[in-house]
Amino acid sequence: SFLFYSIIDISKLWRVNMKFFYEGINKFMYKHPFIKSCAYFASKFCPWMVAIFYSLFLLKIVIESQTGFYLLFIKPFVVLLITVLLRILIDRPRPIQKYDLKPIDDKKRIGHSFPSIHTSLAISIALTVIARGPNMGLLLFALAFTITITRLLTGEHYLTDIIASILIALGIYFIS
Repeated sequence: SFLFYSIIDISKLWRVNMKFFYEGINKFMYKHPFIKSCAYFASKFCPWMVAIFYSLFLLKIVIESQTGFYLLFIKPFVVLLITVLLRILIDRPRPIQKYDLKPIDDKKRIGHSFPSIHTSLAISIALTVIARGPNMGLLLFALAFTITITRLLTGEHYLTDIIASILIALGIYFIS
């Protein structure tokens, strides 16, 4: 009984702290326009860079007639499918919606927070590529890290969304 009530108290404390975390980050972003614009730029730019570099890497594999194209494509695709299905089934509101925060890009997205497609796909792509092209893999990991941080800082996702996304990407990578 004591353990049960302790867990409930920790859960309430976590929710209160998350609210203060997101409100604090939101206020900080609006007090520091340069940091806000950097976070906005990174949140828009990095996913496109991952897509471009991944596409070019796949093209290189096809041109060089190397085997394994299938594995480079299928793992991120499976991660995308699992992430999209979970988002539809769970339909968790975003922090920016739950705590009524002002979005840094002035577009208030609603629902489908858990898990993060951006994070799971970027990490999955980086994991898949690093074995075949270490330099490209490291670049993709740097971009994935940036995407992960900006998803949290912009209020698009909770920390649990990010952790679940990373676990999905790692799980599919190591299972298959």
